[in-house]
Amino acid sequence: MPKYLQLTRPAQNVWQIALDSPPDNRIVPGLLEELHEALNRVEAEWRKAGGAVLDPRKRAEYAGKGAGALVFTKMYDPVMWRLLTFPLLTVAAINGHVFAGGMILALCCDYRIMTSGIGFMCMSELTFGAPLPNSFSSMLVSRIPHPQHLRDTLLARRWTQKELINIGLIDEVVEQQQVISRAVEYGAKEGIKVASGSWGLIKVGTVMTVI
Repeated sequence: MPKYLQLTRPAQNVWQIALDSPPDNRIVPGLLEELHEALNRVEAEWRKAGGAVLDPRKRAEYAGKGAGALVFTKMYDPVMWRLLTFPLLTVAAINGHVFAGGMILALCCDYRIMTSGIGFMCMSELTFGAPLPNSFSSMLVSRIPHPQHLRDTLLARRWTQKELINIGLIDEVVEQQQVISRAVEYGAKEGIKVASGSWGLIKVGTVMTVI
């Protein structure tokens, strides 16, 4: 039985992967391993499922200060690539703060729905003196083409929901209690478009420079 996540099916064509890594939803190797396995399970039924919702249950999600290079190259990068090229539609349901690696996971998804309550997006590595893994840097360059926005992100700016909407990093802001249901709606409605199974292959060419 998974320790760090719960996999459910809230709609006929939607899987929900709820991440939970107490006490602060830190992204640890065990969580990455379980997430990779959960994505494999979802893909095994891609002909029936049209969308996947990634749901961090706590209010903060981030990769910790102690995460070593081996974790990124052996565990984090494969999960990033899996999400970036996943054949089903992926929706990040952001119900609080997402820092560092948590922000990267959200950016790997096709859609991002965020709470209107407490919540920032921040690449916080600068604040604790950690370098960015190459895959993180490439991901940020890919998702944030505006030089000033990229600079501010690397300088650990805490982006608010309104700012994130304006720069195109999230798709919608909703009330806290509606984050999951709205993400499921996205998965159910938009997921139909990718039922043929070619969505992952289509995305490969757009993310080849990331990892």
